[in-house]
Amino acid sequence: MNKFWLSAILCLCSLAGHAAVSVVQTKNAGGAGVTSQAVSFTSTPSVGHSVIVVISLRNIGSGNTITSVTDNQTGNTYSLVASELTGGGSNQGRSAQYWCPSLSGASGTFTVTVTTSNSSVYIGIIEASGLSGSTDVVTTANDGGTQALAGSITAGSANTGNDLTVANISLQSYATGTSLSDPANTSSGVSYSSLYIDASVFPFVGGAEGSYRVATSTVTDNASWTWTTTADNYAMTLVSYKPAGAGCTHAGYTSGGAIATPNGSSGSYVGKSGAFVTPDCSSVNYWQPAVGNFGAN
Repeated sequence: MNKFWLSAILCLCSLAGHAAVSVVQTKNAGGAGVTSQAVSFTSTPSVGHSVIVVISLRNIGSGNTITSVTDNQTGNTYSLVASELTGGGSNQGRSAQYWCPSLSGASGTFTVTVTTSNSSVYIGIIEASGLSGSTDVVTTANDGGTQALAGSITAGSANTGNDLTVANISLQSYATGTSLSDPANTSSGVSYSSLYIDASVFPFVGGAEGSYRVATSTVTDNASWTWTTTADNYAMTLVSYKPAGAGCTHAGYTSGGAIATPNGSSGSYVGKSGAFVTPDCSSVNYWQPAVGNFGAN
């Protein structure tokens, strides 16, 4: 191999710091006056891929809760990523996101079921590849006052780049004929793709919307919705899921005494117990000198 092609390959490898994140497939389902909602992927997802469950709830009364998120496979566990209750009123809703970072079981018809308290439910499910198993930025927002015709949410900080960003809203309205938009964004040139949208599934008429996009650069994510009738309240979530190979956010002390940023899969760093650990950018705490404390990311 001549020096030109060797140099070109090395250049390309250095640019490919993050794995390519891909949304493999999505599906949605919803219903009014139900406490459990199931939805199945069109095709069986792949073991090792991530499944993200995006949920918008509407409740007649207060105390809207999600009691479980499960699938019909063996070995998969779904954990809460973000949850927000609408800010006020007697008719409350909730927006939430759960996920299984890496499927250990997947065969036949793959069905996800969300069980709630006294609610109407709209859910969307995403199969994604190329994610690291950790989140980058998690942001929630709500409002309990009368809104004009719009609402928005902005992430608390920039992501590390090339993230899968998922946003959703539960909108409560007492006027008939409500229409809800897909979200707009000003943080990058990548538009959201709709995961689900419905403005009539809830009693008293409300709105449910969920969307996703894969960023092409480091951005501070945001999402902005509009609707056609004055709303009573809303709840929003906005989550950036980190791509594989992105590494942790903060540097730590290595076993060799250097300060370096963990890559999430190898290396020894000063851990919380005093022993050296390999940070996974999600659950393993290591000393972060710039922060002055231990952290997992």
